[in-house]
Amino acid sequence: MKEIIVVFAKYPEEGKVKTRLGKEIGMEKAANIYKKLLENTIKNTSSKDYDVALCFSPKNKEKEFEELLNIKIMNPQSKGNLGARMKDCFEHFLKDYQKVIIIGSDLPDMNQEIIKESFEILETKDVALGPSTDGGYYLIGMKHLNELFSNIEWSTNTVLKETINKIKKNNLTFTLLKELKDIDKKKDLD
Repeated sequence: MKEIIVVFAKYPEEGKVKTRLGKEIGMEKAANIYKKLLENTIKNTSSKDYDVALCFSPKNKEKEFEELLNIKIMNPQSKGNLGARMKDCFEHFLKDYQKVIIIGSDLPDMNQEIIKESFEILETKDVALGPSTDGGYYLIGMKHLNELFSNIEWSTNTVLKETINKIKKNNLTFTLLKELKDIDKKKDLD
């Protein structure tokens, strides 16, 4: 069975990533932390058991991402809000893979065990979801494209709740993984 994990990433450029954190510690420091988190996410989730891809932004940074992360499977993010970009990413990868999992790139505790558990969940469930402590989610996995991404208020503490409501409304099955913390503010670094 072909499985893939897709890391959603922005190029680690000062003032373009981790801007909330940057306001507290400086934009250069925040970009360096994001770069380390991104490299760590790729390293900690790579496995011979499944493919790893990057869904990246901006489009013109493909070569830089390839050099930085040594990733061969890449797809630029589409335009639109986060939901539209994730939907397009699922559409793209579900053409060639039976199970697709999208994760964020700022998760110090992300590891292969979580990824493997997510793929196992998708054996019997429609959706795997990894809740984050800020009310969103750090992981979403599916075998089929389901309508879960429109009319969500992205970057709020209700994203997970709204997504679960959509899952239930569409009569889909799901399992929640353990909750993880992503890095958005200085206090998250502790």
